[in-house]
Amino acid sequence: MSNLTIRFVTDYVCPYCIAAKIPLMRAAEKRGIQIEWLPFELTPTDRPPVDTWNDPVRREKWAATLVPFCEKQGLSYHFPPHVIPRPYTNLAFMGWYYACEHGKGEEYNSRMYQLYFGKEKNIGDIKVLSAEAAALGMDPADFEQAVLSGQYSERLAEANRYARETLGVSHVPTVWIGETRVLNALMSEEEYGELIDQLLAEGEAVQQDGDGFGCGPDGCGFAGGCGPNGCR
Repeated sequence: MSNLTIRFVTDYVCPYCIAAKIPLMRAAEKRGIQIEWLPFELTPTDRPPVDTWNDPVRREKWAATLVPFCEKQGLSYHFPPHVIPRPYTNLAFMGWYYACEHGKGEEYNSRMYQLYFGKEKNIGDIKVLSAEAAALGMDPADFEQAVLSGQYSERLAEANRYARETLGVSHVPTVWIGETRVLNALMSEEEYGELIDQLLAEGEAVQQDGDGFGCGPDGCGFAGGCGPNGCR
């Protein structure tokens, strides 16, 4: 097992996150490297929800960037999913904390992206989440009670503060491999593998040039990414 660490700051409804996550996971798993998942809510519940389905700007940009990239990686998702409006992800993240406590964190984490971008399910609906918890072998009633009780609320709030204030995250996905911040997270498995191998060999940060795709507060796209108001 390598002692190199990978941190992946993400929101379940960011399309660039799912596009970057799969190649990175494949490269990391082949090298025995664990990935630390860090939540970053694009749209907090005190802000209006975003409708990505009826946004022609997003459709055009995602068709030009995400679709061809995913096709090359052998991935097939709905960009955007037919879920109106885009779900808040606070409940899904709090469900992840519950799943981690029950030894199902990795499986739950992967299923959230698949539910939304693959099956076009509303992952802001507690019944959708509890059904998935049951499919993973967890008690759906206990899951629902724990998530809705608010026992994970402060933990999630702290995670969001940590990402924004301590790590300086402004868009997702934001990825660190060791001490190197990956400027363009939309890379193939081979490209991630080459970068990881270089870092393992050199044992120090690698300088990168340019910007990449992601989602930030003002939308999703190039050098801006997915944020509280959506992805462009």
